[in-house]
Amino acid sequence: MSLSISRRSFLKTAATASAAGVLAACVPAAPAADGGAAAESIKIVFVTTESSDSSAVLYDPIKTEFQEENPEIEIEFLGVVGAGGWGGYFDKLSVIIAGGETVDMGKIPTEGGRLAVARNLIRPLDEYIQATPELDDYFNDVSAELASVFVYGGKTYGLPYDYNNMMIWFNITRLAEEGLEMPPEDWTFSDFREYATALTRKDGANTTHYGFSFWTSPFGLCPWLFNNGLEGIMGGDDLSVPLQGDPAYAEVIQLLYDMMYVDETVPKPDAQNTGNFEAGTQAMMMAGRWPLSGFLQNDFRDWDVQYWPKGTRRVTEVGCGSWPIFLASEHPEAAWKFETKLLQRDSIAYFVSTGANIPSLRSVGYSEEFLALHDRSGRLWYESIDRDDIPVMSVTSPPEFSEMEQISNRYLSQVFANELGIAEALASTEQELNDMVARRPEDWAAKFA
Repeated sequence: MSLSISRRSFLKTAATASAAGVLAACVPAAPAADGGAAAESIKIVFVTTESSDSSAVLYDPIKTEFQEENPEIEIEFLGVVGAGGWGGYFDKLSVIIAGGETVDMGKIPTEGGRLAVARNLIRPLDEYIQATPELDDYFNDVSAELASVFVYGGKTYGLPYDYNNMMIWFNITRLAEEGLEMPPEDWTFSDFREYATALTRKDGANTTHYGFSFWTSPFGLCPWLFNNGLEGIMGGDDLSVPLQGDPAYAEVIQLLYDMMYVDETVPKPDAQNTGNFEAGTQAMMMAGRWPLSGFLQNDFRDWDVQYWPKGTRRVTEVGCGSWPIFLASEHPEAAWKFETKLLQRDSIAYFVSTGANIPSLRSVGYSEEFLALHDRSGRLWYESIDRDDIPVMSVTSPPEFSEMEQISNRYLSQVFANELGIAEALASTEQELNDMVARRPEDWAAKFA
């Protein structure tokens, strides 16, 4: 089992990892007594990935309770939405901050952690953690695998409140129609390919029911790479080494290509289509827990999940969510107050109650309330990062995440459109990623050492 880690041990570990040391010489000052005078109002601007109005609704129960406890602090939401996935979100957020707009804290996932640190957007939290014994409950409950996700260069820039992994989802009606049982948890790439073939139906030359579908963004590609023995799209402690030259990388792309053009069990890569999965015209899909909210709304419960199949090993991929405090914040202590509220067990339980993500806290991930949302295999979601026989690896997220994603997707789209050979595509990807790394500012290396 992945052990929890105490707040004191966590700080000690982070400090040991940093040659320069982590903790600042001082800790945040305690709020001054006002002698009965009305406290000055403080506004905290909180950046989210939803629209401002949607965020206000989503966070309202926690915000209301917090402002009753801290009437001097007002929470305002700033939604940063639009196309482009996480890469587009980071680009827009950087523009907002560079334009001088005041932001105090906000949502940053694993994919944006190194970017935010490299661009000096967020501040280390170690001194706040040290000064907040109330966080002992959090550190005693969170998986140690998650607690270290946002530690860079021995400094802690975020504390996960949720995460997603990647699982293979099964439409169990389609399994039954083909006389198949759920595969065992130690199934392999070869087993997976056989399942996809068995679950595919054709009407003459036309495929009416696909066995599987996939997409090639980093979060969708990395579990294949991880489970075939690779560090991901890029490797090394500073994620400066493209890995496309490794034969194991080509094996993964060849597998998916052959399933498309030889087996004809998958369509061309596209955005995830949960509608086809619900309808049964696609028997398996790859996803974290995020489709569950839609399935619950549609009263669709005809599904089960299983661990990712293994190539040379078994690995769980994760991407975490955190609420860092921006370096430009004029009220970091007030922002930290709201952060500690958000990290309480009740808050985290509330955020995952809609079915979208997986809670960072073990007590919530194994709770009756959480498991009640799943008819089958509910324990697998937290268990996937809580076992000592399954390593946990974060989605490949260099500071240039958006550029890396664009380069990788561009060449893979040509491969799966049958416009470019695998070897040529991977060689070109490797070259462009090396060129990308060569353009890194010299001071970035020290931030992650």
